[in-house]
Amino acid sequence: MIALGFLISVRINYRICHKKKIPLEDFVKYATAFGLSRAVVYKIAADVHYSMKETISHKLGLLLDVPHDELITWSPNMKIYLDDDLRGFSPSRLKVLSDEMSSAGVDLQYQVYSRNGAMNVTTRYAQNRRMYLDGNFRIDTNGLPELWLISFDVINNRIDTTPTELRSFQYQLLRRVVNFAEKVGIYRINYFVTRTDSGQHKNMCVSAEETMQICKELGFKESTRCGSDSSQLHFVKTLLSY
Repeated sequence: MIALGFLISVRINYRICHKKKIPLEDFVKYATAFGLSRAVVYKIAADVHYSMKETISHKLGLLLDVPHDELITWSPNMKIYLDDDLRGFSPSRLKVLSDEMSSAGVDLQYQVYSRNGAMNVTTRYAQNRRMYLDGNFRIDTNGLPELWLISFDVINNRIDTTPTELRSFQYQLLRRVVNFAEKVGIYRINYFVTRTDSGQHKNMCVSAEETMQICKELGFKESTRCGSDSSQLHFVKTLLSY
């Protein structure tokens, strides 16, 4: 016998929240205060569909003040919607990132730490490459899941690499990080761009000004959310919206 389950559509929740003028961040805050676990709220916010018990769906109906039938649909098989990797850079998520990067001909290696919440990222056999990625990524799931690119440096190893090649490489890498974030249910990407003068980091391949332009081309917006100083700019890109 196949057990039936509920299939909650996040898009439906977005429409309901939008109609009631509830920001997504507030929905997460209200839902946890209402008694839903942070893990459950994270799944509802991050996944296009989420399987849950009827008691939880009834709580959501009460919280949003909508009829139960408006909130749910039925499905005979929920296995394809279940994902127990709630936090951080799990093996399944790293595979998604690796697959994205491999389409650009880049093979990454990871050093994951802090209970899967942070990792150092670099191109495999970096010193043998014309140019390579050297970065530090973090995932914050205290609320809606956010990806933080603490560093995202593209390093040039050759004197004959052209500026066009270097810029294109940086653009392609960042675009694939955006694709990865969308696929694993990240709500927002935070990217810090370090300002450098001509005497610093001579082997870094793309200037801060060029990196800022790449960010804008990929839909990032400059933010003062985390404060700012003369050495860093903070860019954000929101992926999940109404």
